[in-house]
This record gives sequence, C-alpha cells and structure tokens, in this order.
Amino acid sequence: MATFGEVIGSLMSAVAQARASADLEAVRIAQAYSADPLLKHLSVPRVRLPEVTVDLPMLITDIGVGDGKSMGWAMEKPTRTEVNKAVRVALTESKLRLPVAEGDAVVAAAVDEVSAAFAEGDPTLLTPEDVARRASEAAVTKAAETKKGASLGPELMGFPKLAASSLHELLRRKRVPMPAVNVVVQSAAIKEQANTANVVHIRLNITEDAFEITEEPDGPGFRLTPE
Repeated sequence: MATFGEVIGSLMSAVAQARASADLEAVRIAQAYSADPLLKHLSVPRVRLPEVTVDLPMLITDIGVGDGKSMGWAMEKPTRTEVNKAVRVALTESKLRLPVAEGDAVVAAAVDEVSAAFAEGDPTLLTPEDVARRASEAAVTKAAETKKGASLGPELMGFPKLAASSLHELLRRKRVPMPAVNVVVQSAAIKEQANTANVVHIRLNITEDAFEITEEPDGPGFRLTPE
C-alpha cells in the first residue's frame, strides 16, 4: 500500500528520469556523430517530453495520519495564552525585571508576531525555528525599547536566547503530520475488490520544465536557469 503523494511523486520522478536517460543518450549519440566525417554535419537527435498524460486507476482505501516523512508536516497555531506563557517563562528565567505594563508589552509583541507569521505563511511551510526567531526578535526589540536609556544588563543579554528556546519548544509541540490518502494502484489488488465503485481514475498532465546549468560568473558554483 502507498499514499497518494508517494504515487504522484514516483510518477513525476519517473518522467524526470526518463528525460535524464534521453539526454544521456543524446550525449552518447553526439560523441558518435562527432567522430564520423559525414554524421558530424547532421543535427543530433534529442528526445524531449514536453507533456506526459497519465490515466491512472487507483483504489482509495482510507485517509489516515501521515508519518511526517512522505507528506510533510503542518503546524497548528498556538493560542495567545500559550505564547504568553512561553514568553513569560523566558522573562522569569532571564531575571529581566520590568514594570507590569512594560512586561505586558513585551509579551504582546511576541504574541502579535506569531499571529502575523501564521496569517502570512502557509502552515505547511512554517517551521518552529522561523516563527520562534521572529517572535523572539519582536519581544527582544520591545524589551530593549523599555530599557531605553538604561544599562543593558546581562539579564537582557540572556533574554533573546531564552525567548527563542521557549517559543521553539512550544511550536515544536504544535507540529502535526499531514493527513495521508492511502491508495492501491496494483491491477491485481484492484481487481480483487468486489465493489469497483471505490475505484477512481486520476488523469495527470505532467508538463516538463527544463533547466540549463550555468556557472556562476563571480565564483565557484552553478545555477539552474529555465531553458
């Protein structure tokens, strides 16, 4: 049994490998042409796959929880109370003493930044590291503002790391694996099913997007540019 994502990924990988095999064969033919006095004046044949259409029958068996590997992860948005608690833990551990109003402002800055991160980004692309960094930087900036004109003691110096760590731990617990659609694609297995109404047909149009390898003009390395 495989997941729907694994099947689609395998098909796309197979198309890419087919194009790679065709290019390698084109290189081999080019070498043969260049060594022949007559063939070297002819163009080298090259096979491309600008578009591949696949009509694939499959049986959807169930929709379950993924393993976080093939389907990836999403991140649930923490509540304002949870973010509030995480930042206050960092404030306590850093021994950064602020008046109540200023401490509330520091916490609010982190809470607002977490909300902004989830409002702007796709939950499947957000990472605990990125969101924790953004929120801790917002909290530290607000904390520095409250200490403006005063000495920045070791307690403020330790607060950024503690805030990032506390928020990261909270957000790490909010990661959940994406749901997986489990399917059967083997013909024999599909035929064994008594109820063929459960069989669906997936029609895929896979379009080739080729790239050329170009060297970096100002140093080592290379980049991929569209053909």
